[in-house]
Amino acid sequence: MNVKSVILFILICIAIYSSIAIINYIVYESHDEREIFFIGDGTTMKVGIISDFQLGTNALNPEDWNYPYTLHLIQRLKVLKMQKVQMIIIAGDITDDGANESYKAVNQIINSVYPEYKPELIYVMGNHDYWSAPYINKVLQKRFEDNLGQKPFSHKIINGYHFI
Repeated sequence: MNVKSVILFILICIAIYSSIAIINYIVYESHDEREIFFIGDGTTMKVGIISDFQLGTNALNPEDWNYPYTLHLIQRLKVLKMQKVQMIIIAGDITDDGANESYKAVNQIINSVYPEYKPELIYVMGNHDYWSAPYINKVLQKRFEDNLGQKPFSHKIINGYHFI
């Protein structure tokens, strides 16, 4: 190999690596943002983990086929409230379709169980929240953030523990 070929190869590798780095930054820019805070006495914390509500757009309608999911969510939240958890990790499949109405139902349910004090909530976006075609993932991520007040890729440091 001559020197020109080696230099061209190196430049192509740099261009490919830079392109990947830029795309990664654009897609996952929120990974660098962190919230740091303490809950409870700052040394211990009670954490509840729940997932797979899969609430649909008619989640609050007792006539809807999906209504049992709503009842299960209310029951699980009441148990966590009774146990005095300080943080709840909601580990995906919050909605069945990623629709605004579904997120509004989730918020209404959480607010009904926790009308005053709410534990710290960490939301994880699941595959049911992404059901739609890949080309609108940014739209669904924005909808997730707008409705839940949290980016799909968040980083919180609570009592010194990293939740990513």
